[in-house]
Amino acid sequence: MKINIFLPGENEFYRTAKFNGSHFNTNVRQYSTIRTTTTSGTNLLDPWFITGLADGDGSLYITIRKDPSYLLGFSVSPEFKIVAGVNTPNLLLLEAVQMFFGGIGSITSHNSTYSYTVRNKKDLRIIHNHFINYPLQTTKDVHFKLWAQILKMIDNKEHIVKSGLLEIIAVKSVFPNGLSESLKTAFPESHRETWVCSQLWSFKWTLSCWFHTSRRIFWFKLL
Repeated sequence: MKINIFLPGENEFYRTAKFNGSHFNTNVRQYSTIRTTTTSGTNLLDPWFITGLADGDGSLYITIRKDPSYLLGFSVSPEFKIVAGVNTPNLLLLEAVQMFFGGIGSITSHNSTYSYTVRNKKDLRIIHNHFINYPLQTTKDVHFKLWAQILKMIDNKEHIVKSGLLEIIAVKSVFPNGLSESLKTAFPESHRETWVCSQLWSFKWTLSCWFHTSRRIFWFKLL
């Protein structure tokens, strides 16, 4: 067995092997995180590769900001994002991710970082369904379940009543960035400890045969 490891952003060989497929030798059996091209010639990423990339460089956000157009004065905006350093291979990778999800979301550049971001509520359902079918394998799966709970609450219009908004704020408090000082001041009744105890369940530490990773692509040749 021969194992080749390609690091995103390394060189032209990475782009050739990953996106064009011209480097592959059809005389040997190959296993890759990258699917072969479709009949239309469109490159598709393996869904487990998407999950691995999100585990490494993806984030699930819940943004709560002041908004006078809402009765309670606050809006709730879920978001999904994958970031990568600014270079051509990373841009090609994020474009492939966007293609995988059917063209939803946007890719932007700020300073030295590319960001693939999905904010539209309908589009976030596509993201949600992906991680239901191909679950995250790190502690981000915990945050995904909480994030999915908030998506459901928004669908049910619970975010526009005070009890629902308070529950969303409590859930947000256990996310990595927690609550801003302004939210803590505006909603002192939200308690982080309550939700930590009641919502965080067993983490998944089991390694997957798909070799989930955001830093490397493992390509196996069985000779």
